[in-house]
Amino acid sequence: NICTNQALMALASLIAILWYGKEGIARLAKTNYQRAAYLRTQMNNVMNENVFNEFVVKMPKGAEGVFKKHNIAPGINLGRFFSGMKDSWLVAVTETKSKEQLDRYLEVLCKI
Repeated sequence: NICTNQALMALASLIAILWYGKEGIARLAKTNYQRAAYLRTQMNNVMNENVFNEFVVKMPKGAEGVFKKHNIAPGINLGRFFSGMKDSWLVAVTETKSKEQLDRYLEVLCKI
């Protein structure tokens, strides 16, 4: 039931917000922004500048296979959804990724 799913997602969001608290949500947002900014500044193929924690990147051909080989999720291939965005990927960076993981992402990207 779609209504049950919506209520469940709303409840999960509420619990997360309450768990983090007012100051925690601000720290979480700052962490996400800073990690995305770090990754974005290390890449020279970013297609959009005004971002919070996700941005579009022009990937070289064959990128998906290389990332899969290294067990890294490269993002979402936007070419699957929009014909004019071939080889464009949506990359999201959150608090779940450490600096080491972001550096590994960059390392693999440099191999392509």
